[in-house]
Amino acid sequence: MIDDSYNSDGLVIVTAQLRDADVRDEFWHHIESLIGERVNEYTFEFSTSDWDDGLWNDELEWLTEFLDGTGESIIIWRFADDCHNRYVLGSV
Repeated sequence: MIDDSYNSDGLVIVTAQLRDADVRDEFWHHIESLIGERVNEYTFEFSTSDWDDGLWNDELEWLTEFLDGTGESIIIWRFADDCHNRYVLGSV
């Protein structure tokens, strides 16, 4: 069933298939501390519609630093202001 009443402004979709068990566990623990929904084993979605840009930038900085040197990467899509941005963080 498709719920077409959902406003996508502020929607963030994170997808991560992390090989290292310690990195994976810490990553998902952090991501699941955000109010959102685990879509499947590799995907989480949440809203930043009530976040300011500083909070979003802090989240990106934390994720970037966390993934640095791990050999792992994640992909994030953020929908805002009738457009979207795609971020690839970590090793590519």
